[in-house]
Amino acid sequence: MTASPLTKEAARICTLRAYQILDTAPEAAFDDLARLAAQICETPIAMVSLKDEKRYWFKARVGLEVTQVSRKLAFCEYVQPNPDTVLIVPDALADPRFATNPLVISPPHIRFYAGTPLIAPTGQMLGTLCVMDRAPRTLTSEQREALGILGRQVEAQLELRRIQYAQEALQSAYENLAVSNERLQMLATTDGLTGLKNHRAFQEQFQIEYERAVRYHVPLSLLLLDVDNFKQYNDAYGHLVGDEILKTIASLLQQTARHTDYVARYGGEEFVVILTDTDYEGALVVGERFRKRVEQHAWDTRVVTGSIGLSTRTPQTADREQMVAEADAALYTSKQAGRNQVKHYQQLKDPRD
Repeated sequence: MTASPLTKEAARICTLRAYQILDTAPEAAFDDLARLAAQICETPIAMVSLKDEKRYWFKARVGLEVTQVSRKLAFCEYVQPNPDTVLIVPDALADPRFATNPLVISPPHIRFYAGTPLIAPTGQMLGTLCVMDRAPRTLTSEQREALGILGRQVEAQLELRRIQYAQEALQSAYENLAVSNERLQMLATTDGLTGLKNHRAFQEQFQIEYERAVRYHVPLSLLLLDVDNFKQYNDAYGHLVGDEILKTIASLLQQTARHTDYVARYGGEEFVVILTDTDYEGALVVGERFRKRVEQHAWDTRVVTGSIGLSTRTPQTADREQMVAEADAALYTSKQAGRNQVKHYQQLKDPRD
């Protein structure tokens, strides 16, 4: 079953629009080919003409002011989509197809026309390369051949332009996809309330840092902070105030953290900080710095404090889950000892430390 003429025309228009060339600014490559056609064919007028639904639009033109013409009036409408043919109209007034054409009997008074089709690789006709004169005449065999050669050059330029546009569109699509993926990654790894990295992101980063510490024998510590009496704040001032407290603490932790620290929301009112290249003594110093920063903040309602538990990897540490468990045990001890304190797991084993 063959496609209807309407279907064929719709497909042709779709092919033409894929070149993204209609109504674009002049381009030297097409202007040069139009001028060359006029010079070789010794005509005052030449055009690279593209055929859309209702008109022929001139991508390049020589000797003509108008930029388009209706398909009903265009000589180009009679050019056949055969790459080996050139339509020649020696005298339009003597040709019944054009004798009453307004372009012939009134300005610009076209009497001679020659056009070669511009064919897409799909076989569909995109338009024409044509030359015109205001006096009757014809082309020599050499000029006719040259017009066909120039037409193929126009086709090549069109194809180069389409490929370039497709590459640019593909590059743009890749860039948009990268931005979207980055956005999705950020949404997947960011805590919606505080803007810190979430628990999932923490676990992934902690795995990386733990493996690095084992491989290169560098110190690694972990800090857990729990907001003291957080339920009381929520009950007394409401959840909105509670949310503001969590956001403020997240900001304070980020401000206090060193550039090598990795701050995340562990869950609920708990926060976690990966302390890279930090040993036992260093972890205690950093932990105390975090504790003071929270306590000394100018809170709107009443003083907010946090209890902190620390752990440091040792040669005896089995895995990162053990470090989390040790930091959690130290945090529990801080809260049991009266809150707003910093405890290290090693102190639980040796109270003199």
